[in-house]
Amino acid sequence: MLLSIIICTRNRATEVVDCLPEVARQAREFADVEVIVVDNGSTDNTREVVENAVRTHNYPFRYIFEPVAGLCQARNRGRAEAKGRILTYIDDDERAAPNWIGRIREHFLENKSDCLGGKVGVRLGGDPPFPFDVEMRRFFCATEFGEKERFLTFPEHPFGGNMSFKTEVFDSIGGFDTNLKLYGDETNFFNRASAEGFTMFYRPDVEVSQVIPAKRLTKEELSHKSYIWGKGAATNWLLSSQSGGQKRLTKIAEFFLRTIYMQIRLRTSPSFGKFYTLWYNRGYLAKLLKGLDES
Repeated sequence: MLLSIIICTRNRATEVVDCLPEVARQAREFADVEVIVVDNGSTDNTREVVENAVRTHNYPFRYIFEPVAGLCQARNRGRAEAKGRILTYIDDDERAAPNWIGRIREHFLENKSDCLGGKVGVRLGGDPPFPFDVEMRRFFCATEFGEKERFLTFPEHPFGGNMSFKTEVFDSIGGFDTNLKLYGDETNFFNRASAEGFTMFYRPDVEVSQVIPAKRLTKEELSHKSYIWGKGAATNWLLSSQSGGQKRLTKIAEFFLRTIYMQIRLRTSPSFGKFYTLWYNRGYLAKLLKGLDES
């Protein structure tokens, strides 16, 4: 087996159902490709959706149930189940462009790099409460690496919804850090991979589109995602060697002031960038105050 495609999902049956058809269509073209769906403790009908997709699309998706919640946990379980020499991750709300799998195979068969990041575009399924500007594109993890293929140098790194790497990369650095239950996991992963000398490459022709449904475009949902994103970033910082003693107190004071400042800015000049930053700062501050032992 050359390539293991891993789709991690949790309670998104209505979204993963639209991800599977194109992946199945492309995967059927290659005998050395498998597709694994890791159900991360869903309580909806995700299993039924995957089983129906096996019959409907005549493709043997491997369904794995991982009861321990957490994207890193699910990604690590996917690797444990994978038989391929290359691991490819695509999000459950994404749609693969034509020849997505073929180009990933080509890249690694030619041994162009240890890790590969592809282009991620964004399509909205409804109207957001703010203009769909550059800040919102970044929020939904649209790539901004340009239209030419090139090597990436950390802190640039592949995005989680369209990333591939050799299993030796995963195994060498110990996989995804399950302490990072929210966000920051990919940055942490590729930071460690880069430190060990593994190469990262970007190809815009390895493309997926993330489809954001209307229910995830409300202010409530956007603020929640921003908040937990801030908590994830703070967790990453707390896990670093720079977070002890006085430095943590200084960081708390910094984010307390940042939060107050951004709250004033948002009232006087509303925008999505300010809205996101306010809730990100709140999440960051909350995690700094609670520490690593609190969820």
